Amino acid sequence: MIYIEARRICVGGQPPISCGRGESSERLSFAVLRAIDREARSWGRPRENFYWVPNLKIAISPGGNLQYERIQPAFQRHGLSSTVDFRLELSRPAPMPSLVTE
Repeated sequence: MIYIEARRICVGGQPPISCGRGESSERLSFAVLRAIDREARSWGRPRENFYWVPNLKIAISPGGNLQYERIQPAFQRHGLSSTVDFRLELSRPAPMPSLVTE
């Protein structure tokens, strides 16, 4: 899952990638592709004679469309398939608070 907002992009459980601060599209695309690679590596090794093929599920929040347009050509160049969902709320769910038991 990739969450795209106006000022950050979140790829799975990877640290957020800041954007919209003057970085080039090439640099932003490279950072997102690296995060996708790290996320896929966290899945572990596939069975023998198999390999992982990420299928990107992209959620775009208001203001994130510009960032998506900047990185989408890199997805095409690398043959990554994706589905896109436009959302009205903040894209990445807030982390669940940890429960403290006494």
